[in-house]
Amino acid sequence: MTTVGHIRNELLGLFRRNAKVNYSVASLQRALKLRDSADIKNMVTALNGLMKESFIHQNEQEQYSLGAPKAVIVGTFRGNDKGFGFVSVDDSTDRMCLSPHQTRSTLLTGIRLKSTSCTQPNRVIRGGLMAK
Repeated sequence: MTTVGHIRNELLGLFRRNAKVNYSVASLQRALKLRDSADIKNMVTALNGLMKESFIHQNEQEQYSLGAPKAVIVGTFRGNDKGFGFVSVDDSTDRMCLSPHQTRSTLLTGIRLKSTSCTQPNRVIRGGLMAK
């Protein structure tokens, strides 16, 4: 039987080597070559601990990846004649700036948007923008 601490270190190493990969429990089990049910239970315990410490997070598809989950920001888009856009964040006085490329000239003033790529208002959104 492998200890929770050892599995935790193996998981962190795997996530850091493949920072952009999402893993299911089954794929993590295969990657760490865990076969014993006690080892799998220890892996789940290690995963829960890593999530609690914000080293990893679990997405809606129940896959794990490195880093804390991104905040979801919802707001209303306003464009200007130079092609730039601004999103007034709901429940806040903050606004986010969008470049002309990000507005894709298809966004209309007043449209509702949701972004998961920018966790700090008053910063340029880097992608992940979608109409709500």
